[in-house]
Amino acid sequence: MPMTNEEFRARLHSSFSASTTAQARAMMTLFGRLTLLISDAKSAGITAADMNLIIQEEMATADRRLAGFADRFPQDANLDMEA
Repeated sequence: MPMTNEEFRARLHSSFSASTTAQARAMMTLFGRLTLLISDAKSAGITAADMNLIIQEEMATADRRLAGFADRFPQDANLDMEA
């Protein structure tokens, strides 16, 4: 049975909603962990300059990993092709 525009929209909305919820939860977890980690680093006497350098290096590593995941999926949905 063919899918209607409304059904397509509802299923797409559900997919995006699930992804957004997962990303929001991951960000809350990350921010909580970073808050505790930075507090511990300050207590240990690590300077803000050293923390910033380490944070930049680790963020660059994480960005490369995410880019690697993105490269595995087509960037163009090829919507003009017939299924």
